[in-house]
Amino acid sequence: MQVPDAYGLSHSISSFHATKPPVPSAQTEQNIETTETPKNPLKVVHKFISENKTEINTTANVFGALTNLFAFLEGNFHLFNMDTDKLEIISTFFAKCATSARGITGAIDCFNKNNLIPLLGFAGEVPVAIFASGFNLWLARGIPQGINQFQGILKRRGITTEVNGKTITLSREDGDDFKKYGIGMFEGLKLSFVEFGKIIKELVTKPFKGEQRMPHSVFVCSIFQILGPILHLSGLKTFGAWMRDTFGAAVDVGYILDKKKADEPSYGPAGAAWIGSAIVDYLKRLDYFESRVSNSTQLSLFFDGIAGAFYGIANFGKSAKKTAARSTVQPEAA
Repeated sequence: MQVPDAYGLSHSISSFHATKPPVPSAQTEQNIETTETPKNPLKVVHKFISENKTEINTTANVFGALTNLFAFLEGNFHLFNMDTDKLEIISTFFAKCATSARGITGAIDCFNKNNLIPLLGFAGEVPVAIFASGFNLWLARGIPQGINQFQGILKRRGITTEVNGKTITLSREDGDDFKKYGIGMFEGLKLSFVEFGKIIKELVTKPFKGEQRMPHSVFVCSIFQILGPILHLSGLKTFGAWMRDTFGAAVDVGYILDKKKADEPSYGPAGAAWIGSAIVDYLKRLDYFESRVSNSTQLSLFFDGIAGAFYGIANFGKSAKKTAARSTVQPEAA
């Protein structure tokens, strides 16, 4: 529509409307946001592993287990007449990748829970995977595995402590998740040592009683499981291996008998597979067995991989999708 102005000139009504700036597209907004707030690569990796730790751990351990099973079968039955030495190297590499994946996912899970001691145990799996030989990989893992088992000990203790002036009792379902109860990393470390002191005292006064039977048993076995590889390195090779394998298997018997397997049934198969790994690891150190069975290390690592996959499913399964959204729970008075 044309309208005359004061000078008799005509203009379109539309020209009186203010010109609106162009609306940025979604892609433009995304580019602006990316430019202004670049993402921290470490946070991206942390978030990805936190949200997918079950899948990462399971995939790595199952693949490592299968490659080691194939190497064992080929070494003894010559199904495809392949180079067994090369197969042993390849399968050991994937077993070490599985060990590293187990350690990284477990360490990040404990980091998200402000639980420092088992975090150090899981993190220790990585240097062990790098520096230990394939033959002694299961043996050397006794040290970090013994340490990270304190996660299960703390979870089952039913810890009573004080947070922000209130006395609370940590649930036996998630008592290892200090962050959930408003407990910081170093406060959790202090709390852990207090609990370990209590366990030692209880082992003298009333050992293996009631609901503390499982924590007491795992605590004792974990200490000897850690000592085994140390004794092996000090020269007591056979005795050190026997100690690591025996007390490691004792913990795994506990996983099979543990009442929590009713809620997390994967603990049972994990314990059974780790018992198989411990038995084979000890037998392969006997000349009679080793001279008759080839690639027995690969059989032990096969069981270890299967156990690692089931353990990850039991340990991470419920929390894997919740980790990113976990918020601190305010403690309530007991």
